[in-house]
Amino acid sequence: MSVLSKKEIEKIKKEVPVQVGLRVAHFRKEKGITQQQLGDLIGSDRQYVSRIERADVSVSIQKLAIIAKALDVDLTQICNINY
Repeated sequence: MSVLSKKEIEKIKKEVPVQVGLRVAHFRKEKGITQQQLGDLIGSDRQYVSRIERADVSVSIQKLAIIAKALDVDLTQICNINY
């Protein structure tokens, strides 16, 4: 186990939402569904899905699990992030 520097922590905080957003958008498009349709599937609206995909919001692990289920992918596929 190692101690993370403030710089490393900030890098992770910045990059993880971007990577998650890219993965959500990728799987959504791969399934051929719109942001509105995904929003309906997860009990949210199109704007929320858009904010996730643009990395404007951090998404809870519970919401990511719901998104993964709606997209019929493993949660690990959305969260498989290299930083």
